[in-house]
Amino acid sequence: MKKYSVVNGLANVNYENCVNNQLARENKDNNFEAKPPQWGEAINDSKVLKQHINVDGEYSQYISFNPRNHIETRYYNDGNEIQKSEIEEFISDKKPSSRQGTDKEIIWRTYKTTSIIGVTINKTFYEVR
Repeated sequence: MKKYSVVNGLANVNYENCVNNQLARENKDNNFEAKPPQWGEAINDSKVLKQHINVDGEYSQYISFNPRNHIETRYYNDGNEIQKSEIEEFISDKKPSSRQGTDKEIIWRTYKTTSIIGVTINKTFYEVR
């Protein structure tokens, strides 16, 4: 099964800064500190391009992404497109952050760089693989 999504947003931004900026806009204490991911151990201190040893011992790189607009999502099984309704029971519910303390949640994604097939910058598409 594969999921294909098109989103736009901000890449290479710092999660802690985004949350603390939102807290400041809401006139709240802006002392948020992000916790490390539970799915692996960081092996560098970059807040943007993260390098991790996953729990299975695999080395991978991830990019931080602050999505702004979701454009489309499609699902495929064995190369054939399937409807979300066919797999909905297997998709976990989205849960809001329990730690940010913001009124407006900062949506955040961490994408494995090998799962990115392309990016568009200034209306020009760049194929990654």
